[in-house]
Amino acid sequence: MKEIKMTKIPKCDFCGKPALYDAPTRNGPWGYMCSGCYADHGTKGGLGSKLVVSKGLNISEEDKKKKKKTVMPTMEDMEMAVMDGVWYPKCPYCGCENGCEPDGESVFCDDCGEHYEVGNCC
Repeated sequence: MKEIKMTKIPKCDFCGKPALYDAPTRNGPWGYMCSGCYADHGTKGGLGSKLVVSKGLNISEEDKKKKKKTVMPTMEDMEMAVMDGVWYPKCPYCGCENGCEPDGESVFCDDCGEHYEVGNCC
């Protein structure tokens, strides 16, 4: 089941608790469901999406004004980008690696939710 990142989790369409899934029901229509209602009303088989809160999607005006950090590729990064079509700059905020195309200009870190600029490999 794929994950959908949301800034705010909706309520379950059946009981009003925070929803964990957006999935088809046994009656046909899709709906937001908590885990209990998903077990009772959801279809099985991996259809639908798991809902996950992501603070990175909701960027405040203050965060937009902050100077973004930049990561420059090393020679090894450039060689990887040419061979594989991707390189993995480390997030300057948390240290996690994120995939970036050789001509990419910025990266969103899935782990900490920060955006950072990257130097061009090409």
